Amino acid sequence: MKRNIYKELIEWKNKKKHKPLLILGQRQIGKTYIIKKFASWEYKNFIYVNFFDDKEIINVFRSYKGSEHLVKMIFDYYEKNIDDLENTLIILDEIQECNEAILSLKALNESSLNINIVATGSYLGYNIATSKITFPIGQVEIIKMKQIMFDEFVVALGKENMLYDIVNSIQNNKEFNIIYHNKMIELFNEYLRIGGFPEVVKTYIENNNSVNKALEALKSIRYRYENDLDKYSSLFINKTYLRLIYKSIDKFLNRENKKYIFSEIDKNKRYRDVEKFLFWLDDSNLVIKINNLKKVKSPLNLQEIDNYFKLFYNDLGFLNLSFTNVYDQNIKGALAENFVVIHLKDMFDKIYFYNFVNNGKKYEVDFVIEKQKPFILEVKNSTSYKLKSLLSANNDVEKIVLSLNPYYKTDNYINIPIYLAYTLDKLI
Repeated sequence: MKRNIYKELIEWKNKKKHKPLLILGQRQIGKTYIIKKFASWEYKNFIYVNFFDDKEIINVFRSYKGSEHLVKMIFDYYEKNIDDLENTLIILDEIQECNEAILSLKALNESSLNINIVATGSYLGYNIATSKITFPIGQVEIIKMKQIMFDEFVVALGKENMLYDIVNSIQNNKEFNIIYHNKMIELFNEYLRIGGFPEVVKTYIENNNSVNKALEALKSIRYRYENDLDKYSSLFINKTYLRLIYKSIDKFLNRENKKYIFSEIDKNKRYRDVEKFLFWLDDSNLVIKINNLKKVKSPLNLQEIDNYFKLFYNDLGFLNLSFTNVYDQNIKGALAENFVVIHLKDMFDKIYFYNFVNNGKKYEVDFVIEKQKPFILEVKNSTSYKLKSLLSANNDVEKIVLSLNPYYKTDNYINIPIYLAYTLDKLI
């Protein structure tokens, strides 16, 4: 499957002098697969170091006596010819399992050797926090990788020409193809069901687009994730809260008011008691935390309320597994909002929501983003809906509706098909 990250890898390779590259992202999203493909297609040779599976290689990094010595030890360990260093890519997979490898990145970057290094990391923040090591800030380039996004899903199914035609028609004010739009809505609904883990998408395609087969694969991944939560919960005194928070997200998303209230999970705890758990889950890309705003005024980060927030899963499939009736209106809304959050997070550093009072009535808009100026977003997983909150909000702020309808404009807002959330930054 083609991945969007490949273009970024090529750009990194083509730089005259590049720092070691660190690919960050949750587990099971295809980091190893794409880096190995990149290595085999773009380099004559590559060395693959896996710190999960090969504990002996950790001793090589522990015997570190300088960058040149370390590189020679790596080449000797894997019986590779160091004379071909410039044409060899060294892959350090799951680098969080070896603190010495993390620390070596600084020296390898400053080395006079022309070294090509790509490292991958999952839960990297956990190891840095527990080991109290210093991360080599400024010595590495970082790319944050995600699971398969909607546009990649469409490409995997061979329907990308339809999607690109729709985007092109909007950007160039051309006639909108309703047949293509209906097909994208169909694929959007399938994506809502299975999510974006590569293994799940691959299973879906190989089994004649079977959602049930895909969900079987997804359950296996969820089991592995829950085991990871148990493993890394040793960071905290109360080991149960990490899993408790993660497992309760769907409870709040299956409501009209989706604010996360931890006191409903444990009445004796407040935000300050669970803040560190939330930070770890967010930092590890397992959840997406969005905060409320005092008001919609740029810059938005000065208006956020950190202890008034919502939590979303970082994959739709996990949310879908939590629900028994995916056709319930609240659940359809939750899935659609989670879809939008995942794709907005790929473009915008911060996403917010906003509660306000107008003429004595309380309202809430789903999301607020900032691109030089604020934008208010409402998400509607239907073609027929009311926009009371959106239309009651500040008239000075541009308003966007993401829905199942084709693209259109009114005097008050722009309606954009919800499946185009992945490219929203180029449409506003």
